[in-house]
Amino acid sequence: MSVDDLPLFAWRPKVKVLAFPPARRARLVRITAVRLLTEEDGEAQAEAMKTVGRDLSAAGLSDAEAWPYLWDLHKAIQAEIGRLAGWDKPHRGRR
Repeated sequence: MSVDDLPLFAWRPKVKVLAFPPARRARLVRITAVRLLTEEDGEAQAEAMKTVGRDLSAAGLSDAEAWPYLWDLHKAIQAEIGRLAGWDKPHRGRR
């Protein structure tokens, strides 16, 4: 009897918590936001999403389980674009 024959040793727990959520990857978020602001094509965000999607599937998440993490990453990138472009500053009218 080998270790592979024993169901207890073949069992793998489902992933519940990621050690480092994608939306908290500040470097990835900043680089993607800068690329989106400076480059003509919109491939930067698609590349970031593919990279993170591969990481999440390697961690054992299904597409349905990975979707909220990818959505949070999208929102973080959009917020960073707003911060870099100055959209987060309050508008001051003339006095």
